Amino acid sequence: MGKLKQLLPFGGQTIIERVVGTYRSAVDVLYVVLGHDFERIQSVIQQLPVHILHNMNYRDGMITSIQCAIRAMPAEVEGVLLGLVDQPLIARESIHQIIKCYHRCGIVIPSYEGRRGHPIVIHREYFPEILELTDVKGGLRTLMQRHISEISYVDIDDPAILRDLDTPEDYEGALRELNTRR
Repeated sequence: MGKLKQLLPFGGQTIIERVVGTYRSAVDVLYVVLGHDFERIQSVIQQLPVHILHNMNYRDGMITSIQCAIRAMPAEVEGVLLGLVDQPLIARESIHQIIKCYHRCGIVIPSYEGRRGHPIVIHREYFPEILELTDVKGGLRTLMQRHISEISYVDIDDPAILRDLDTPEDYEGALRELNTRR
């Protein structure tokens, strides 16, 4: 992207503020894991009702952020909904639909037109295994491959579960779509 995408403007707020608002509508407790530029991003969201975690190992890959969150969760947490900050167009209804399907299976992955997306739900029984993963060894994909028969796919009528913002063109396209929705 070339810029700190969490803090890019998006509909009168930053991308991270929009994503936090969407997820807060669906979950009781929200953990936000930050790595690069922790202080700058934290200053924008510190007033929001979230638990902010600092992943000191962010350079070792995305799996370290997931591990950071899992380590911080209380023992009574049944599972985790893993979302990405660079997917600001996912509808609240989509997240609710994914969570609703959670009790069918230990791992729930949304799909749109046969393609897997995010956010995903993972039961706590997989937490010890996740804590052993590394991005070098395939990260969360390794877990999915090991437990393919335990995955439930839920069809979601929301193409935003597939789109993330990796380039300036992705960002501009998302802004156009946001304006069209309004």
